[in-house]
This record gives sequence, C-alpha cells and structure tokens, in this order.
Amino acid sequence: MFSLHGQPGVNKLTSSFVIITILLFAPLTTGCIVHTPGPTILVPTRSTTPQDASPAVKSLGQDLTELFTHPSMAHTIWAVQVQSIDRMEKLYRLNDLTLLMPASSLKILTLAVAVDQLGWNFRYETNVLATGPIEQGVLQGDLIIRGTGDPTINAFDNNEDVFKKWVHKLNALGIHHIEGRIIGDDRAWSNKGTDTWNGLNAGWLLDDLPFGFAAPSGALQQHNNVADLTLKPGTTLGLAANVYLEQETSGLELVNRVITSSRTDKLILNFSRLPGDSRLEVTGSIPISSSPVYRTVSVDNPTTFFVNTLKHSLMFHGITVAGKALDIDDLPTEDRKRLQHQTQYELLVYQSSPLSKIATKMMKSSQNLFAETLLKTLEAKIGHESTTTGQQVIRNVMKTWNIDNSQLVITDGSGLSRYNLVTANALVRVLVQMYKNPQHMMLFEYTLPIAGLDGTLTSRMIGTEAEGNARGKTGTMTGVRTLAGYVKTRDNEQIAFAILANNFYLPSESIVETIDKAVERIAEFSRDE
Repeated sequence: MFSLHGQPGVNKLTSSFVIITILLFAPLTTGCIVHTPGPTILVPTRSTTPQDASPAVKSLGQDLTELFTHPSMAHTIWAVQVQSIDRMEKLYRLNDLTLLMPASSLKILTLAVAVDQLGWNFRYETNVLATGPIEQGVLQGDLIIRGTGDPTINAFDNNEDVFKKWVHKLNALGIHHIEGRIIGDDRAWSNKGTDTWNGLNAGWLLDDLPFGFAAPSGALQQHNNVADLTLKPGTTLGLAANVYLEQETSGLELVNRVITSSRTDKLILNFSRLPGDSRLEVTGSIPISSSPVYRTVSVDNPTTFFVNTLKHSLMFHGITVAGKALDIDDLPTEDRKRLQHQTQYELLVYQSSPLSKIATKMMKSSQNLFAETLLKTLEAKIGHESTTTGQQVIRNVMKTWNIDNSQLVITDGSGLSRYNLVTANALVRVLVQMYKNPQHMMLFEYTLPIAGLDGTLTSRMIGTEAEGNARGKTGTMTGVRTLAGYVKTRDNEQIAFAILANNFYLPSESIVETIDKAVERIAEFSRDE
C-alpha cells in the first residue's frame, strides 16, 4: 500500500477560505478502498494585482479574475500566476501559493533539474558485453546487456531498429552463434526488480497501470516498455473478438473476454493488470462493423521484455542463441556472484541521442516514461553516493533556486501521481530560472509545445494572438487541467505564467477553454492600453 510522502503546508492568510476535504481512492478489480481523509486544505478565494499597477495591468487583472471567478467555476480551485520576465514584475496572482496537483506540468520541474545537473549533452550508454571468447564464429559464453536507462531504444518515433543495428555489429565481430544466455543487467538503478511495485510510483492509480502511459521504468528499456494490442470483431454476434499482442516477447499473458456485439452498440473496453502480474485481462464488447482497434499496454518487467526482444531479433537476423533470455535478478544468487567476478569483454557501446533531443520528445508529447527515467537518472547519477532519491535531488536544487520546499510535494517525475502538489508560484519561478540562464533559455523554451502548431497544444488557441506565440506544458488528469509556460505580449514583453485547475465538475473542455482564454488575453496585453 502506498503512503503519502508529504503533506502541504498551510499559510496564514487574511482573506476568506474555502475548506476542502480530499479523499484519495485506490481502485481495485474487486472494489474500492477508501483511504482516511487527508489533511484539511485551506484555499484562499481572492485574486490580487499590484496596488500601484498601471491601468493596463489592472485591466488585465480584472479580465482574468472575471474568467476564473465566473459562476460556472464556483466549484473549481484555481491557482494562477502571471509574471513579466523582462521587468521581473508580477502582473497577476490568484491563490498562487496554494498547493494543487500539476499533472504533467510537473515535467517542467523534472526537466529543469535534469538539465541543470546532467547538462543538455548528457547521453545514456548501453553496454553489450561477453563472458567468453569468440571462437570460429561462436561466442563461448553469455551476452550481457548493461543498461543505464536509455528510454529511446526502439521508441515509437525512432525509425532506427537498434537491435538490428547491434546484430550487424556482432556479425562484423565474427559472431554467428551464442552458446550462452542473453542476460539483462539493470542494476544501474537502485531498484533491483524484487519489489512488486518496481518501476512505479506512489499515487499511480491501479486502473491506469495496464495502459501505455503508465508503463514502468527500468535501467533496460525498449519500445517505450509497451506492447501493441489489436482488437477485431468476430464474424458473428456473440463470438469472442480477435484480440492479440503484436509483440510475442512482451511477457504478458493475454486473457480475452471481449465479445462481438451489434453494429449499433458502442465500443466498450476494460483492461486489468496488477503490478507484478503478467496476466492482462481485456473485457468488453466491440461492434461487428468496427474497424480494427489499437491500444498500447504496459509490460510487467521492462528488462525481460528487452532481453526477450533482443534474442528474437538476434535469431531472426541469423545469430542463433543456445541459452535463455533472462533478467539478471532472476538468476540464482551464486550465478550472479559468479558473473560479478567473471571477466567480461566489451563488444559494443550504444549511446542515445543527447538530452536536448530526448527532452523535446518528452515535453512535446508528454511522454511519462521519459520523465520517470530522468528522475531515476538523477537518483543514480547525483544521489547515488548519499542514497538521495531523485525526488530529493529535485527538492535540493529547488532550494538553491530559492524555491521553498513547502511549495512542492514531489512523488514522481512525470506528474502521473495524484500525490504530487505544486504551487503556481513555484512553476513560474522555475520557468524564470530557466529563461534567465543563457545556457538553458533557448533549448528549454524549444522543448515546449507551441500553441496551434505542435505537441499537446496543436489544436489550441488557433486564430488568436497566442497561436505560434505561447509555449507551454499541459497537464491532464481526471479533475486536473493545467498549463504553464511562456507567452509574449503585443508589446513583445516576455511573460511566464502558470494556470492550474483542480477539483472541477464541469466538462474538461470548459476548463481548457478558460485556460486558453486567459493565455490569449495575456498575449493581447499592451502597456499602452
């Protein structure tokens, strides 16, 4: 069972408060467990603009307040901050010290700390080693793959078949047969693979875990740690649907309980898989007239998926393998000790793209696995000697940027956990920190989706002053919509902003529309109004 890793601090405020009690739920396949109510959170209900603000700034504040305090938003908690970077002036504040769930906007903090600690040119390395010599085309020993967490190997948008490339290099070394095993060494990260929740984080909902966006992370990763699932209707009503996994090496045991329904019925699909369990159950119905339906599902053990797929690729391209493909954690203790003291010969080293390229993919498409990988990398590279966690590394760096830890509760790197809490003020201060640093400004801003053009903002703010102008990181979960980033005003003044909405009952489209209107209004702002 997960526990809450931190509790938000409560600031004394002179304004009125709304008292909100939050209940956290962890859905199970057989029902729900209701956790003890969390701490009472006091939420201020007033917005502020500087007392000595110009008429133009006051007008901006009034317009934003009207958006966020519209009667339809009565049950929505908003936290907003708008700051001029050029003048270092706060133009608008609404509950900006209130801790709210940021969802994927948390990736701003994860990336900022990663580039500060690792650098934009950081690359992951994967080593392919042998425990024996090569004699007459035969590798007399095991093939060991030692990973450090590269999340890009055979990734969705990577057109390079990395394993095929490795086969060619092994062929060039004269290897046509491997007498031993294929062993995945994932021990570069602190989690050794023995924990049921390995690769997952506190606050991830159980009913999210089967899906690709909640794939577990590991020191050996390929194909985003997901398998591709295809569903097709059967030939007659009532028959089982055709459901199959594209990757035979996923390690998942598929249980198909999907039936073929009438052409007028809706598609209904439910997925269930518990952590530490390879059994994936798919239930529901698919209309007989339906085209094929495609989904991505998370694997249970990334290392096993990696070595099984590599072995399959080796054999498909002509290198036979006598032994099994294994996670090093599944070897007997004595076998692991023997490998540790056995001479290992380096056959090849594979390097990832630089962090600058990885970061752009992560932010534009909001790739959770990449963010979780960066968090674990911070732990392995920065916190290893002091046993500091990745979350602690982020908090420590925030302190050096004068961002008090009372303004953030960090549980994971992606924002998928519902235990994460961040203030709008903290997000804006990180954005300003990145923008003011000449080493980071252009590259960091470049990673963010652009309104109306790409990433998660492709279809938003089109036909407004914000289109092609605003750059920001979105955040999306049930009851959570956020956006934080940069936008230039009509006077070309650089603005950093953070807008967080939590606990709403309105359709999410209404919340997104309000957020977009706020950013559009900032883009229209002129001090000459």
